[in-house]
Amino acid sequence: MELVLRYRSWSSLRRDCQGQLAMGGLLVRSPDNPALFSPASLHLETPDGQAFDLEGQVVQVIPGQGTAVQFGPAAAQAIAALRALCEAHPDPGPPDAQDPRVAPPGGSGEEPAEEEPGPADASQEARDLLHRLEQMGVDEKRREAMRGQRAVRALLIRDRNKTLHQFVLRNPSITLDEVEQFAKLPGVSPDALRMMAANPEWNRSPAVCRNLIRNPKTPLKEALELMNRLPLGEVRVLAKSQHVRTAIQQAARRKVNS
Repeated sequence: MELVLRYRSWSSLRRDCQGQLAMGGLLVRSPDNPALFSPASLHLETPDGQAFDLEGQVVQVIPGQGTAVQFGPAAAQAIAALRALCEAHPDPGPPDAQDPRVAPPGGSGEEPAEEEPGPADASQEARDLLHRLEQMGVDEKRREAMRGQRAVRALLIRDRNKTLHQFVLRNPSITLDEVEQFAKLPGVSPDALRMMAANPEWNRSPAVCRNLIRNPKTPLKEALELMNRLPLGEVRVLAKSQHVRTAIQQAARRKVNS
């Protein structure tokens, strides 16, 4: 997926820098529904025309809402630069719910036409939801995390207040496929990752176990214990992988050779 995001106001960019981007991700509109975990390339333009390229992957597609993109460590420098730019450009106006505008890559650079508002404006709904959550206090967010719908859970699991993450997992409506996706996110609190690993319903899923083991923020004790739940073929993959922690790679090699 490749998208161009154009911010028109500094207050809108500051909203995202202090919220979603601070957690290493962004919920964006997209013209189609990209495949989960497929590469995502975002070309972000600031109100004064500066451009930043952020590379990541699709971690969730929320029908009628948007696409959640998680960025890798390489994007940290660009995000830090964006936050510094926002501090240097105060904007007293409120954030625009439809900012940033989305254009296809290689577009003309002209401002896209205004969209007609209506009940089918999914991007407006997603941004309204994000704005509503950002105005809440911690106690209100905890209540929303435990009773909110899927879109609410997808946003609050990425909230920079990591104490909220465990409350998302306590939501009785949470599904296994959500847990599988959340287990991959390095921004999730270690306590929440430990909670996923300890849940007997969730840790029966090879995908949950695999994602937790590969997540660098999963406590090492839990990650090593979960390795016993993987098929030997997947353990062999871990033994050869250069993208897992050394302790996990070594434990996988011992298991394969035992």
